[in-house]
Amino acid sequence: ESAGACQVPLRTIPAVQGPYRVSDLPEKPKLMLSSEKLIKAGFEFKYKQLEDIYDETVQFAEAVGLL
Repeated sequence: ESAGACQVPLRTIPAVQGPYRVSDLPEKPKLMLSSEKLIKAGFEFKYKQLEDIYDETVQFAEAVGLL
């Protein structure tokens, strides 16, 4: 195939319009991750502690010969 067949139009995303200003952003973005809604809905995590994840990862790596 020729390189000409792979051309992508330069303007594929429409311009953003609206009253958006950099000054509207918080000084320090805040990310909140919570599993509270999942737990209230009845979801149960397989691993309760991070150590459990590490232990099983090491066991798997040993079983497949990576360690």
